Formats: sequence, C-alpha cells, structure tokens
Amino acid sequence: MIQAYKMKNKNIFRSLYLVGAMSILGFLLFKMDFLTYIVRQGQGQFYILWNARPIELLMDQPETNDTLIAKFKLIADVKSFAIEELGMKSSNSYTSYFDQGGKPLMWVVTGCKPYAFEPKQWSFPIVGEVPYKGFFDRDLAQKELATVEAEGYESGLRTAAGWSTLGWFDDPILSEMLSGSTGDIVNLIIHELAHSTVFLESDVEFNENLATFIGDVGTLLYLEKKFGTKHDEYSGYLKAEKDYKSYVAHMLRGADGLDSLYFSFKEEWGEDKKRKLKEEFIKKITKFVDTLSLNKKEVYGTIFKEKLPNNTYFMSVKRYRTDQDDFYDTLQNLYHGNLKAYILYMKEKFETEE
Repeated sequence: MIQAYKMKNKNIFRSLYLVGAMSILGFLLFKMDFLTYIVRQGQGQFYILWNARPIELLMDQPETNDTLIAKFKLIADVKSFAIEELGMKSSNSYTSYFDQGGKPLMWVVTGCKPYAFEPKQWSFPIVGEVPYKGFFDRDLAQKELATVEAEGYESGLRTAAGWSTLGWFDDPILSEMLSGSTGDIVNLIIHELAHSTVFLESDVEFNENLATFIGDVGTLLYLEKKFGTKHDEYSGYLKAEKDYKSYVAHMLRGADGLDSLYFSFKEEWGEDKKRKLKEEFIKKITKFVDTLSLNKKEVYGTIFKEKLPNNTYFMSVKRYRTDQDDFYDTLQNLYHGNLKAYILYMKEKFETEE
C-alpha cells in the first residue's frame, strides 16, 4: 500500500515536471518565434533606412527629374503646413527617399472570424494589441496567412504604400507614396504624421480613424490654402473624396447588415447554410455599388468582379472609417472647425493619460 502510494506520488511529480518542462519549452519557442520576427522586421526597416538617400542631395543630382523634385518640394511644404498650422509633432521624417524600384516593400496580414466582426489580434511591445501583422518578405507573409486560416479565421493580404514608426525612426519617403495625385500625397503625409503626433496604445481602430479624419480635413485645408477652392487640384480631389465617402458609407451599411445577419444565425444551422446566406448577402452589397451616385463609377465598378470580399475587408473599412462622423461633429461643435485646436486637445489628453 505504501509502495503504491509512493509510486502514485512519483508519477504525479513526473507528470508535473513534464507539464512544466513542456510549458517552459513552449514559452521559449513562442519567444524565439517572436524574437525572430522582430529581428527580421528590424532588418527590413534597417535596409530601407540605410539605403534611403537624403533629399537635399537628390535635389542637386542631374538624374533627378523635375516631376520627382516637384513632389519632394510638395512633401516638404506639407510637412511645414502640418507642423506650423495643424500643430503636428516636428520630426526629421520624410527628409530622405527610398526607391522601391516598382516593387512592394511590406505585406500586411489580417484575420477575422467568419461569422463575426472579431479580428485576430497580435501582441507587440509599445503598440500593444494590433489586428494585423506586417512582413518585409512575401513568403513569410504567405506562411502567416496559412497559419491564420488554420486557426479558423478568414484571412486578408495587402501591400502597404507607407507606414509610421511613431517617431522611433526618421521615416523616409517611399517611391510608392508618390504614385497618387497631389491630394493623395498630401493626405498620406498628414495621415502618417498624425500617427506620430497622437497615438493610443492597443486601440488601432481609434488611431486609424483619427489619422484618417485628420488626413481628410487637413488635406482640404492645405489644398485650399495652396491652390484655392476654384483650382482643379482642389475641386478634383473634392470630387474623388465624395465618391470614396459614398462608397465607404455603402460598405459600412453593408457591414452593419452582415453583423445583423451573423447575429441571427442559430447554433443548429450547418456550415453550408451559414456560408450560403453570407455569400448571398455579400453579393448584394457588391452588386449595389453600381447604383451609387458617383462621379467616376468605373473606379469602383470592377473592384469585386473576380473575388468577393470577406470579413477582413469589411473590418478594414470599419478600422479606418467607422468613427468619422463623431470626429467631424466634435470638430464643428466644440472647436468651431479649428483642426489645430482639436489636435492640440488630443495631444494634451493622451500625454496626460500616459
């Protein structure tokens, strides 16, 4: 009896030891995987920073064409405007240039539950929980995409034209950032500067919505000051923005409808029924894009001709656009349209909370 008791205790301790050892091993493997990812990201960022060339030098080079010089001057002017007239944080970002050679630099992986707008989250130092993961290597991004799908999420993969390091590095101008219209470039620069000015840890939806709002309002203010409201740069951008906001509003309504559909699903329903109902609803959303009153319907009419969007697409629209009306109301009602005063309030609010 005593021998059996000793054997039982011995087996318990052996099991506990095994569980503990496996837990420690799992923790170390997780940490190792995370550290490997961080090192690779650091290498990718370092490569860009190391190979970025100062704009001051490029401006004097005979091989730098006039179009590129004009865009460099535009970005410098936008930066000055954002810092002096909008109260953005001053930095040395966008004073150097990296030529991508027509190739994407970063791929962003996202995931979302198939029947609920609940994104997959990744944890990182400083920024906290984020609903995406970036890679400088497409193959690694594809592997992460497969992992996300194996965990039961729908997945999404997109390239990033630009990103902010939140002031940790002097972000360079990437050649892909210069591919859009004047208004698009202005918006992108102000958007990214907004991230390094006001940032709330672990709240990506707030950060992206706020930066989008500041980018949109700030761009119109800049274009009005630079060209006047009668100029094609201003009126053309305004028309394009009106189209995009109509499209976004439609997609947000569609997301709300999908959310209600998912909420109505019953536990006893099979996967085939739920998938069919979801697909039919998404088809209706994409079909009715053609009914929107747009200046350039051709821009949006072919987006989903080859493949229907999944939940990651709708989550992305929500992430950047769902709070815009609230920001606009606050700007008008409390700050009488004074964007600089609003940004100053945001800066002081979050600096105090930190």
